Amino acid sequence: GATDVALSGVSSVVSVKSMAEQNSFARADALSISSGAAMGMSYVSSEDSSTVRAGLGSDVVLSAAVLRVRAESSDNIFQKSTASAGGLFAGLAGAYSEIDISGRTQAVLGDRSKIDVNTFDVSADRKQDFDATAFNIAVGALAGSGAVMKANLLGAAEVGIGAGLQVQAQDILISAKNVAKKTAYSSLDNSLQSFGGGLGTLTVLGAETNL
Repeated sequence: GATDVALSGVSSVVSVKSMAEQNSFARADALSISSGAAMGMSYVSSEDSSTVRAGLGSDVVLSAAVLRVRAESSDNIFQKSTASAGGLFAGLAGAYSEIDISGRTQAVLGDRSKIDVNTFDVSADRKQDFDATAFNIAVGALAGSGAVMKANLLGAAEVGIGAGLQVQAQDILISAKNVAKKTAYSSLDNSLQSFGGGLGTLTVLGAETNL
C-alpha cells in the first residue's frame, strides 16, 4: 500500500492512507476421450490472505485541524473449472472450484497517543467481488458427473483504538465497512452445471458458501 502524510500551516490536515487492490482469474479445463473408459477431472483454487493497514503508532502527540486515517482494499477474485469425459463403456467427469478470502483491512491508532483536532476521521473499507463456476459433462454406457463449488469468505474490515488513547475533537467519525458481492457469473447463468449421458447415469451437484 501507499502512505501519505501532509501538513499545511494553521489549517493543517494529517492524512494517513493505505490502499491495495488484488485481482485474480484462474481457470482449469480437463478433457478425456477413450474407446474404453475415460475420466476427466479439473480442480481450481484461489486464496487471498492480504493485509492492508493504515494508522499511527503508539505515544504519538498530534495537533492539527484534521486527522484522517483510511485503509481501503478491493478484492476481485474469479475462476472457472470445466471437465469433460467420453468413453464407450464408461465416462467419469468432475469439476471442483474453491475460493478462500481471509484478508484484513485495518485502520489503527496506537496506545497512549494524544490527538487534538477539529475533525477525527478513521475508517476501514474492504470490498470483495468474487464468483466461480464449475461445469462438466460425461458420456458413456455408464456415466457419472459431479460439480462442486465452495467459497470461504472470512475477510474483515477493522478499526483498532489503542489503550489509553486521548482524543479531543469537535467531530469524531469512526467506521468499518465490509462488503461482499457474488454476481459476476451467477447473475447471468447457473454457477454449477453437470450432465451425464448413457444407459446408466449419475449426476451430483454441490455448492457451499461460508461467511
